[in-house]
Amino acid sequence: MDFTGLTPTQRQTFDRDGFLLIPDALPAAMVRRLLAVVDRLHAEGVKGDGLNDRGFWQMRNCLPRDDLFLELLDWPATVPLVVQLLSHNIQLITSHL
Repeated sequence: MDFTGLTPTQRQTFDRDGFLLIPDALPAAMVRRLLAVVDRLHAEGVKGDGLNDRGFWQMRNCLPRDDLFLELLDWPATVPLVVQLLSHNIQLITSHL
């Protein structure tokens, strides 16, 4: 994984706001691929499970449903920044759509 260094401005923004936006962290091609996967899972989910009692579709633990999501777990534009902000002890507890 390439190292993406945290800038002083990014650190200040995170310390002030509690979150950090990374413009263009995902290239347009990856966004298109993710949207296609989510659209497919949504169509399958609505057809199979329907909507919840509030009228929404949801999926818990989407990672095993398509390998494309796994690529996000060590995305080079974001994960090194997370490590620098929060430490190397990062865990994914759940993933929802």
